Amino acid sequence: MLKAAGFSWKKSKKVLAKADPKARAHFVAEFQEWYAQVCRGELRLIYVDEVHLHQDLALGYRWSVTGEDDWEPSHCLSLDKRLNWYGAYDFTNGQCFLWHNGSCDGENTLAFLDQLRLWLGDDPSHTLIIWDGASYHSRCAQVQQRAPHLGFTLASLPAYSPDLNPIEGL
Repeated sequence: MLKAAGFSWKKSKKVLAKADPKARAHFVAEFQEWYAQVCRGELRLIYVDEVHLHQDLALGYRWSVTGEDDWEPSHCLSLDKRLNWYGAYDFTNGQCFLWHNGSCDGENTLAFLDQLRLWLGDDPSHTLIIWDGASYHSRCAQVQQRAPHLGFTLASLPAYSPDLNPIEGL
């Protein structure tokens, strides 16, 4: 009956806010210099992101009009309905580090950075961490204060730019 009415079963696409082209261009220009430093052996580049595994098993498919994209507003379940993991991708050496210790918040971000430092070892090269603008790391004062003591410089991705973060695909 739904097919006869012009509907088909398809995966819905998520609606995200628009990225700022100027902020993205500025980041890409900065990245060019960081990449040159990586190539010269002067910088270790680490991408960090979190994964929140939803336990609602929503498949993202539904009936919608044939021939038209189906957009569904993005929403996030409460913390108690997710499994949360931190991940780090060592862009310089092609290695990954995964860590789980409860929810993603400022306190656990500090603990993650401590564990990341242990995982990286005593590498003498300068370490730059690139991550998104989540409040529990990019805007957390304790995280900003602790990072330099661990030998980390922090850089934020432009808003709504998952395509600039290779850990997103992992």
